[in-house]
Amino acid sequence: MVSEVIAARLAGLPGATREVVATAAIIGQDLSHELLASLTGLTHDDLVRALRSAVDHHVLVAYGDRYRFRHALVREVAEQQLLPAERTELHRRAAEVLTDQPQLGTAGAEQIVAEVARHWHEAGEVERAFASSFDAAEQAQRTAAYGAALAHYERVLALWDAADPGDRDHIEVLRAAAGCAEDAGELHRGAQHLRKALEVGGADGGELEADLRRQLAGVLSAIDREGALEEAERARDLVGDLGPSAIRARALAVYAQELILDPARAPDAAIAPAREAVAAARAAGEREVEADVLIGLARALGWIGEFDESLAALDQARVVADELGDDLRQVRVARARFVVLFVCARREDEAQSVAAELASWLQSDGHRWLREARHVAEWLGYAYLRAGDLERVEEALDSMAEGGLEGIYLALYYHVRGTMYWMRGRLSEASADVQRMRELAAARFQHDQYPLEAQIAAEQGRLADVRELAAQYLAAQVDSSVEAMKTGVLLPLVRSEVDHALASRGGVREEHERSAKQTLSRMRELVDRFPPPPGGAVQLETPSTWVLLAEAELSRLVGPDPDRWRASLDAVDGTYWRTYARLRLAEALLAGDERDAAAEELLAAHSQAQQMGADGLREDIEALARRARLHLPGVRAEAPGDLGLTSREREVLGLVALGCSNVEIGARLFISRKTASVHVSNLLTKTGRDSRADLAAWAVREGIVDLDVS
Repeated sequence: MVSEVIAARLAGLPGATREVVATAAIIGQDLSHELLASLTGLTHDDLVRALRSAVDHHVLVAYGDRYRFRHALVREVAEQQLLPAERTELHRRAAEVLTDQPQLGTAGAEQIVAEVARHWHEAGEVERAFASSFDAAEQAQRTAAYGAALAHYERVLALWDAADPGDRDHIEVLRAAAGCAEDAGELHRGAQHLRKALEVGGADGGELEADLRRQLAGVLSAIDREGALEEAERARDLVGDLGPSAIRARALAVYAQELILDPARAPDAAIAPAREAVAAARAAGEREVEADVLIGLARALGWIGEFDESLAALDQARVVADELGDDLRQVRVARARFVVLFVCARREDEAQSVAAELASWLQSDGHRWLREARHVAEWLGYAYLRAGDLERVEEALDSMAEGGLEGIYLALYYHVRGTMYWMRGRLSEASADVQRMRELAAARFQHDQYPLEAQIAAEQGRLADVRELAAQYLAAQVDSSVEAMKTGVLLPLVRSEVDHALASRGGVREEHERSAKQTLSRMRELVDRFPPPPGGAVQLETPSTWVLLAEAELSRLVGPDPDRWRASLDAVDGTYWRTYARLRLAEALLAGDERDAAAEELLAAHSQAQQMGADGLREDIEALARRARLHLPGVRAEAPGDLGLTSREREVLGLVALGCSNVEIGARLFISRKTASVHVSNLLTKTGRDSRADLAAWAVREGIVDLDVS
């Protein structure tokens, strides 16, 4: 085994070198000369000789004025060789030295605090580990390192019964851990800590329990809709007899927020408790809470389509934030305004204006509140995706990643990036991000994951995978208010069935056409049975738009229909889909011999694709222009006899015209049956000919192959 080889190499080191390596293993991967000197007690010359030996034996690597292990496994083996007593003593010495001389460490101040806490804990010094872990948690929280803060708080909680907590409040520490878990995207862990807080003494039937259940409802919202609503209802009941207060206002606001997506309630059920929350905050004189609950009221109003009233509530919230001089709440108001305009009202121009304001804040001041910056960057990413501004999507992704991403926030990052890759035509990278998202995402991301994964599979020609993804998504349990969002996975299924039908003949073609029509019927049924609330369109396009695009896709089979594609073009919001619709519109116009109109649409589509950097779409546009011999800037039209076919496809064309099967084509061209089938599919899609005789006659006329078709 590799570990045994490493152990043998370490055993052969000189004694002083083994001591230095053992000490280094306790410190970590990044080592300073000064810290090693302080911990080992070796003279300068002896330490240099020991380090030289470790480097020469490929155990350590020197870089700058530091050292690191050549491989993490080497460090692991070196640490495992220590006796328990040796390991404990080395950790104790490391903790003492770094406590007294933190400048000897190689990390920043917050990391040194964390390292000290780790060493005290490994040394078995319970009281010191408890206190230093608490300090490390607060330090990490101040720097928005929420995952690290959560780990430190959980160590504090693990030591709670063994240490003397002093005047620290157990419930408040549990709530702090839950807050860090929520910020880190570890929602299940956050819920566990809040439930523990209720066990410890928070279920008092009063304000404390109400506030804990309100916080628990917020954490559960993305992972357990029923549980979130249950906790929100219990919080509401607990504050029912209370006078105006911040706790009452917040509990009512969370209850209203959970009602928004409850399919059993009327869409406007959230409005009354949201208004009551505003009244409670005002009566209590809680101005900060008033601004927060006004934002909640605006969201509830936006969900039911009361956009003007929603924006008016946000105007009131902004006034409060301005009067308080509260920069953070001003940003939250702006973010909520963007969501109402972009997601609910779909007022693109106004939304982009707010996006510009948020982008400016993100660049100049976003570092002050990394949690809020993460949310802002996420929404900007979606805004740029819809606008087709893919370069700025990359800027938003960089902003999302600042400070680190974990849990559900990392899943969101992969969705934005995967969508960008798909639009750029980088399908393998897009597919990798969807897989990462699958491994991380909770149920709330089904509306993002499945449609994107199906679009990628459709463009790669993987019909079986598209069918499977559609089946999985359709079977998924979701709230009826978002059931219509499943149309997002059915559109690529219609497209894929149509593509395969065009490349097939006879009964196979009929089967694909029948499947495409059935899928379109299912899309219409979803939209008719589960119409989303007016403000409930949460994807880049709406369910009704997906249906229009699917109807246009089907028209490619039953006959060219430019009007279908014009209707789609008028309906879609996103630049990518507008570009795609223009390509298909041009294709339909060409089939009707409307070359001038087709040339105009292709020119517009080509310009949009180039601006986006959507290379896959651009290549499809250029291929159509070459086949139709239409001029595009920088694109050479094909001469007669070429028509955009590759040399291999022209070989396949001749064999198809001779009546060869896919197996025979594969044998003659020394390629696999699967590869032959792909060539034939591509060929028939490009030519659009319906019979072998017509195909062969056309080939002879074009001079591609010399065939006797008598």
